[in-house]
Amino acid sequence: MLNYHKILLADKIRLQKYRQAILRTVKKGDVVLDLGCGTAILSLLAIRAGASRVYAIEEGEILEIAQAILKKNGLENRIKFIPRNSLRSSLTEKVDVIVSELFGHLGLEENIISYTADARDKFLKKNGTLIPGRLEIQMAPLSHPQLYQEINFWKKPISGFDFSSARDWAVNNRYFCKIQNSNLLSPPRLLFEIDLYRQTESLLKKTLMFKMKRSAPLHGFAAWFRTALAPGIVLSNSPHSPATHWSQNFFPLQKPVLLQKGQSVFIEFTNIPFQKGSIWNWIVFGKDDRHNAFRFEHSTFRGRPTTQDLIQSMSGSFVPPVTQQNRITRAILKLCNGQRTTEQIARQIRKRFPPHFQNFRQAFQICVRIIRDHL
Repeated sequence: MLNYHKILLADKIRLQKYRQAILRTVKKGDVVLDLGCGTAILSLLAIRAGASRVYAIEEGEILEIAQAILKKNGLENRIKFIPRNSLRSSLTEKVDVIVSELFGHLGLEENIISYTADARDKFLKKNGTLIPGRLEIQMAPLSHPQLYQEINFWKKPISGFDFSSARDWAVNNRYFCKIQNSNLLSPPRLLFEIDLYRQTESLLKKTLMFKMKRSAPLHGFAAWFRTALAPGIVLSNSPHSPATHWSQNFFPLQKPVLLQKGQSVFIEFTNIPFQKGSIWNWIVFGKDDRHNAFRFEHSTFRGRPTTQDLIQSMSGSFVPPVTQQNRITRAILKLCNGQRTTEQIARQIRKRFPPHFQNFRQAFQICVRIIRDHL
């Protein structure tokens, strides 16, 4: 955890762009919300820019470290931490600015749309400002034999054994990469353009057509994000931009396809919100250099082993069974009346479900986990 946040803080481009955007946006006396604050570096920059106070929302363990950092800098009275998921949070006032950094390598992994929309509608003043305010995802066809070895690795025998079955999962994964302009078979095109002041829907789908600028095997598609933090201040992990800790993304094909200059290829790409991230589907189709039609269908949902039970549980017609764990969870939540302590609840739960708990410690740990999940 700490090493991950060290990587974020050590990213000079990321920090420089956010510092510029906050200084340009936050005015003296503004109230600011730092959405998913991490180490609270953006909260600190907002105070430096003139914010009168900052609300910092974070549900991760990093919050304790952030609190220690604020105390060390003598700012613990100007930044109020809210230790829970923003979807379950509330404020006593509206804010002038919401700042967040909810980007994965593709920009969408951390559900930036849904979290921003919820915080925007609940917390932002009518004429308030979002940092960032816009997000773009760009894509281009890619020829990269070396990168495709990530897929073909599974075709080779390992210690004399056949591991090729794993390749079916491998071709449905997204890979992080560093690409050059020479790897692109066509200029990039805009896949998704997201106005975070208005966007509420995280399910995104679009079909793009690319015309090949040279003859080469198509191995897949590269993608990256570009975001406007403030007017004139752009942050991107594009291969044309200064390097950051974010990589570009590679979405492979089932097998390479040789294309000639001037030929067209199509990709239908879908972003599906799922749990705390996204599922990506990509369908690629066209005609190869011999004018034979091809079509490949991929999904990151098929990029890892998935049990039949999990697939069934995602169906709208699925009827959840009544389990002992469900009964325990309901009983714990019913005992949360604003008066009982966690210890008192755990003792009652252990008495009510004696076969389930060997000792008080087990009952207490489950109560703590369930209560924290529902705060």
